Amino acid sequence: MRFHFALGPVQSFVAQARRTRDLWAGSFLISYLVANGIQAVLQQGGQMIFPAVTDTDGGVDDPLIARLTGTQDISDTLATVPNRFVAEVLDDFDPLNCARAIETAWARIEHAVWDAYVEPIESLGHETREIWRRQVNGFWEISWALAEAEEMDVMDRRKNWRTGVGPSEGGIKCTMMPQFQEISGHYVSTLRGEFWRALSVTLPPRELREGEELSAVALIKRLFPGVAESAIGWAVPTHYPSTVDLAAQPWLGRQEKKNAPWFRMLQTYLRSDDVASKLILGSGQIDASLWYESSRTNDRLWPQDSSAVRRQVGEVLKAAESLPTPYYAVLLMDGDKLGELLRKNDPGEVSRALKSFTQNVKPLLEADGGTLIYAGGDDVLALLPNNRVLEAALSLRDRYRQALVDCGGTISAAIVYVHMHAPLTSVLREAHRLLDQVAKDQNGRNSAVFARWASQGPTTLFVSTWERLGTELGFSLRTLADEVRTVVSTRFLSKIQELEARLGDARFISREEWVDILHEEMERSTLERAETSPQDLLTVMNALLCLAGGASLPKERNGRLELTGAARLLRFLLGYEEELA
Repeated sequence: MRFHFALGPVQSFVAQARRTRDLWAGSFLISYLVANGIQAVLQQGGQMIFPAVTDTDGGVDDPLIARLTGTQDISDTLATVPNRFVAEVLDDFDPLNCARAIETAWARIEHAVWDAYVEPIESLGHETREIWRRQVNGFWEISWALAEAEEMDVMDRRKNWRTGVGPSEGGIKCTMMPQFQEISGHYVSTLRGEFWRALSVTLPPRELREGEELSAVALIKRLFPGVAESAIGWAVPTHYPSTVDLAAQPWLGRQEKKNAPWFRMLQTYLRSDDVASKLILGSGQIDASLWYESSRTNDRLWPQDSSAVRRQVGEVLKAAESLPTPYYAVLLMDGDKLGELLRKNDPGEVSRALKSFTQNVKPLLEADGGTLIYAGGDDVLALLPNNRVLEAALSLRDRYRQALVDCGGTISAAIVYVHMHAPLTSVLREAHRLLDQVAKDQNGRNSAVFARWASQGPTTLFVSTWERLGTELGFSLRTLADEVRTVVSTRFLSKIQELEARLGDARFISREEWVDILHEEMERSTLERAETSPQDLLTVMNALLCLAGGASLPKERNGRLELTGAARLLRFLLGYEEELA
């Protein structure tokens, strides 16, 4: 018999986050809990089919599960275990042991947070203990089924069963997970404020910001790192790169390389006693918010006696040759039709291929300055500097294709360039929508969709197959953007939308005819550029056509080029590069 298991909710639990560490904690906690369930299966003589967690000798080699089983003393903090698994089990297997293992692990975690932080101020709340117990005891959805080996879709059918509805939550809502009540239990704002201020003063600086009033589950996500050693047996990082850190990273790297003397002077000044005592984090790290005027001048973000120092920092930064962009990038990737792959191929083979892929995700992302949130099975979630996300996505796509070449597996991605102050929960919800509905459903999978989330909200920029972004294009998108700026001008990109409006509905136009049309328009844009050669124009033309889909005309999309989308993406890439120039 085969045991199929799933733990939820996943997307909402992970995505409901107000900072990057919340995001990591949500992903890690799910992996850790499911790892406890897998350990219970192994203890009953079960053998894992998906995911693959053992080496060729049968020893457990997944870091989380190896730590739980005591086979390796690895203090791993990466979420590598997916929320669902399949195992071959014996006739006397008891599924409830798996559920109990997860419930016990969750109880250890929530008790550790309660004992360390909430119980000392419980008297300041109203029915705080009752709220806490109600929320933590009813949160997780555990689903399982036993089936014959050939029934790999049993959990898809199992999801159609409704086993219960969570209790209705009244009261003032949690600022991170608004479906729940915040735990002070007070309706009167002054009493709530007293409760949360009392909790805040017991925590390290900035663990709770003013106005953050959290539910039990949200508070566990936020404070779990501080009690991890007692809750799970090993310490985890208490600091995670913020969205501001990620946005500033390309600029900082550029200063270190191109403006090193000035940058060393700046760092020495910021680490001086008078400045560091007011503006440096407890870890000794310079707060990246200093690089942005809008954040630097926001008094609510800083200690009350720091305004004069912040003005001085602003004066020093006037000597900088450039300013950082406020954008970082979210990369969300998901394998295409995994269920179908598991049904058509040997599930063990697919699992081993996915394991090979997952083991390479972290080093590939770190090479591009990325922060990995989750990598388990066929899913990846990461945050990256905006200037490295495409390279990272292409590397991961190539690695996935290599790992699953015998199974025919493909992967799709959503790449969102995000303003550093955009709400994480909303951004991740949009990334999932783009991945599922645009890259997969609308563009037929094996695709990447690009979007921008500026201060006014999201805008879809472009969707493309991997081939057009990589091998067919011939060089990188960034190089193409630079070529457009050098050979033609950025003004030409703004004309493309009008051009497609006039010609985009034309049917069965050959590639050569599209080249002629674009070439004429480009020549008009380069009349004042005597140094521009016809060959340079042709190179840019072919690359632009390829990116827009012209390599497959007229068979694909009824002969319609995606010129506007390609131009929109290139303009965005050039826009933040110009800000850094």
